[in-house]
Amino acid sequence: MIGRRVRRIVPAWAACAVVGASLLAVGQHLEPAAAEATPVGLIGQGDSDTFAELVDWQNTMYAAEQPTDLAYTAISTAFARRNLLAGTADYILSGVPYTDAELAARPAGSPEIIEVPISVASLAVIFTTPVQRGWEIQVVPDDPICETDDYDPAICDPRVVQYSGEFRIPPLSLAALIVGLEPRASGQQWASWSDPTWLSTMQGEGPMSAQSLLFKHTWVNRTDASGQNKYLMDYARALGREAWDARLAEDPTFPWEPIGEQLSPNTRPTRGSTDQVAATITLYTNDPFTNASGFGARNWTGNAGAVPSTMVPKLVANFPKAGLKVMQIQNANGDWVLPTTESITKAIEASTEPNIAATEKIPGAYPLVYLNRMYTVAGTLTPDQANALAASVRYLATDGQDEVVERGGARLTAALQAEALAAADEIVAKNCTAAGYEVTTSGPSAFEPDTPAVQAMTSMSHCTAVVVPTTTTSTTTTVAESTTTTAVADTTTSTSSSSTTTPSSTTTTVLVASQSPTASGSTNGGSTSYTPPPVYTPTVTQATVDDTSADADASTTVAADTTTTAPVVQEEAPQSSVVAAAQSGAGTRPRGIALSSLPMEAPDDGSAEFKKLGTLLLGAALFLLGRRIVHARTVSTVDGVTG
Repeated sequence: MIGRRVRRIVPAWAACAVVGASLLAVGQHLEPAAAEATPVGLIGQGDSDTFAELVDWQNTMYAAEQPTDLAYTAISTAFARRNLLAGTADYILSGVPYTDAELAARPAGSPEIIEVPISVASLAVIFTTPVQRGWEIQVVPDDPICETDDYDPAICDPRVVQYSGEFRIPPLSLAALIVGLEPRASGQQWASWSDPTWLSTMQGEGPMSAQSLLFKHTWVNRTDASGQNKYLMDYARALGREAWDARLAEDPTFPWEPIGEQLSPNTRPTRGSTDQVAATITLYTNDPFTNASGFGARNWTGNAGAVPSTMVPKLVANFPKAGLKVMQIQNANGDWVLPTTESITKAIEASTEPNIAATEKIPGAYPLVYLNRMYTVAGTLTPDQANALAASVRYLATDGQDEVVERGGARLTAALQAEALAAADEIVAKNCTAAGYEVTTSGPSAFEPDTPAVQAMTSMSHCTAVVVPTTTTSTTTTVAESTTTTAVADTTTSTSSSSTTTPSSTTTTVLVASQSPTASGSTNGGSTSYTPPPVYTPTVTQATVDDTSADADASTTVAADTTTTAPVVQEEAPQSSVVAAAQSGAGTRPRGIALSSLPMEAPDDGSAEFKKLGTLLLGAALFLLGRRIVHARTVSTVDGVTG
């Protein structure tokens, strides 16, 4: 009965087995999600000139095969330089290099400071649109007909238009705003819209409403020490010297010169960082100096300040009601220029000296341009950190420059890029000093991001672990051949009609494995080394069977008429699971798919209801069910149970 039952369900289990095997195969070929590498962390600090492009830089480095967590905190540049030397930062960004005093204060024999050009910085001067009346111009016709009896209201009535010319600020007015020089009712009015030079520079069909006596925008500077403050003051002194000197006379106790990174505390209002400055400027309804708003702010026409030029597109897009205007400023050549990729490039190609176009006549060059450098200390990074920082430099100096240009900035020159790439190799060489590591040269490693220019590099330094040659113990196995001859055995087969005695002679050749005595020892200690177990090899031999027939006299044998040769498989010697695994190349891990590697994510086609792990398990279950039924059928047939 069992046999018939098995045969009846063969079509069902066959289908299950086929489907199960297919699903099992599919499940095993699904690629499991690759284990994510642990990011290498780097602590960075410094100025905020790269705020706009920083997040994209960080995202790209984090997406590398070996992620880099390029952490960064914007703080005072003076504090950042100090923190790097104190060991609380791995790298810093600063537009101001280490001063002679900072370097002289270091102990004798201090490790080298490595510097790397990273980005070209530029500052844009932005103004909000006056909240009261905008850039309104009251046009009063001066047509002679308006003085006659033929007065025509369409011609003669005053009308209001919005200014449509260029937005500019002369160097003297900009200098007065930067250093906080207040206009006077009698005397200088440089910081107010009514300054004659400024008035003529932005003259439309008539004077704007904002261009009244002492009306002015409130300029917002930074409180903390920064390269931005330093280079704004450099510009004020270079091209607005009268305003600079007047401010120094007002506030003689502050050390204005040599120019540092901090403004006088008497220069108000200020905010603590670039993001706070930008936020204060874009709060277009409030005067940050008086905290008054709208029409209640006497003589106030809006907010102004300087921010990294690459931040401007986002500020304009995010704060449309502020009506931000980027002002044209003058360079030493007398050109009115905006911070564009072209004007910034002209400045940095002329020289890496800060604000070169404010002191030298370079046609079309923007005058508020300087270079940001990365600084790190030799011997303070781990091998992985050295590789990560070097990879970051390679990206920032090449493909990372696209993020700067996309926002209106300029990329590093070819010479500066080459300097940065050489410094990346130096970072590796000066930090690859740990035991067991060496500097190697190759193409991109897992640390380098998958960007075109970086991946195209064929020679760069990496700090890699030294490969130590391993010593292996070999076991020699000698195979010896022995021959065993069996004695003649009488086999009697009985039937109801006759009795036959058949003597048989069997000769079997067996391969016997013997271990070479070249290695000996025990696994439980002692002075001798560990001996691996012998390697057993399954043996297939040929057995010769001689058939003979007997007559009535059982003691007499007759040579066989025929000889039959059949293969005999010698049973393999028992092995441990570890030895078996080692022979199969699987190491000591049990064969199969590790649970941590099972594919458990939804497929890329978005069909969330299709679970890869479920498919794998269903296939395995159906396949095993089919095998069990086949086994049951086989047992029933062998036992002769067929009905």
